[in-house]
Amino acid sequence: MNLANQITLSRLIIAIVLFVLLTLVDSQKSLQSAETFSFLMDISLVLFILGAGSDYLDGYVARKYNMYTAFGRIADPLVDKIIIGGLFVFFVRLTPLISPWMVVVILAREMLVSSLRSYLESHGVNFAANWGGKIKMVLQCISAGVILFYLGHWQGSEIASWIVSILVWITLAMTVGSSFPYFIKAFHLIKSKKLA
Repeated sequence: MNLANQITLSRLIIAIVLFVLLTLVDSQKSLQSAETFSFLMDISLVLFILGAGSDYLDGYVARKYNMYTAFGRIADPLVDKIIIGGLFVFFVRLTPLISPWMVVVILAREMLVSSLRSYLESHGVNFAANWGGKIKMVLQCISAGVILFYLGHWQGSEIASWIVSILVWITLAMTVGSSFPYFIKAFHLIKSKKLA
């Protein structure tokens, strides 16, 4: 297993540790002091930043040293979706700013685009991520990091709540909007290559 794939796997381990920590935070929330809760949110934020940062790192390593593999092509975006999707599932429990339907929208978009990619690439058609998808991922990471910081330090601020809410809505809009170029491209590819 090459270095890029090892970094991807380390990101998955970071995600598991993060989710275990958030599970403990959620289950013991009523027993924690404000200071303890804030500290645990800061640890969660550091773990998330490490995970998100390693996403850039494994891509950089793969490009620089030509370490592209079939495993990395599948595992890298999958781990991204696990981290973001998992965090937003926890946010439903941790803050009223995130509603369950928002998580459904995020997960549905990821599953639909991933399914299209798998289908087309199984027929030998390249269906790589576009710039809209990359911007969407950046926005989702920013939103997740801001929400973690908000949970630890800003929950009593009405202005902060508005800022976080606006950021979440922008992220949702980009999440949905970025899917349309994929759907259009997939439609034309399926039609032109008669894959359906």
